[in-house]
Amino acid sequence: MKKILVIDDTKLNLILIEKTLNQHISDCNVLIAQSGEEGIKIAKEELPDTILLDIYMPEMDGFEACKILKEDKVTRHIPIILNSAIVNDSESIIKGLTIGADAFITKPISPAELSTQVKVMLRIKQAEDNLKKESEKYRIMTETLPDAVTTINLKGEITYVSPRTLEIFGFDNQSEIIGKDAIRALVPEQRDTGRKTMAIVLKENMIKDVEFRFIKNDGTEFNGELSASLIKNDKGEPIELIIITKDITDRKIAENEI
Repeated sequence: MKKILVIDDTKLNLILIEKTLNQHISDCNVLIAQSGEEGIKIAKEELPDTILLDIYMPEMDGFEACKILKEDKVTRHIPIILNSAIVNDSESIIKGLTIGADAFITKPISPAELSTQVKVMLRIKQAEDNLKKESEKYRIMTETLPDAVTTINLKGEITYVSPRTLEIFGFDNQSEIIGKDAIRALVPEQRDTGRKTMAIVLKENMIKDVEFRFIKNDGTEFNGELSASLIKNDKGEPIELIIITKDITDRKIAENEI
């Protein structure tokens, strides 16, 4: 059930908005607050999916309440719709958007406009929540894989390393390696092969099981196997390469013994 928080110092406005939302949006729970302070408290406790916030209220107005909500890491992701019967100038709209508001509605609010705006904010919130779930899933995957996960931009600069990458290559923290040229830092003695490998990925989107002699942070070498894929944006344009590196030292020793 979606939670919608309505913050307004006028009781009648709260009743009308709550009735409208319940009529036009199925399966929603409308929370109400009659002050900015109370609204912030409820927002932190209930984490609503959307907030409808009146601008002109005593003690704490909607601008200040919006600013506080958007600066708090717990509530900053919640879409906020500012509303007022007075605001109709661009300066106030710009002020609201600058502090983080996602939309404006002018009173008197028609039921159709209100429900439509809220539905839009609910869709935005749902999309962001889905994206966060996907990001968290991939973060967990990269941090628990037995192989090193590294991403580099099209310039060849390292943009991300997993904890396993730090372990395999002997770095203490990400700041020691982020931003460095991947070929110079990890395969300095096989630069030509590294560049050719990157060119193949850019052309064919991926490459698998390429053996390299990798260099650790302390200068020692180890045998590794590299696979890479091209990451593209929504327009199909290449933006990064994701590289999986496997330490095959033990396998090489076994092969030599055989």
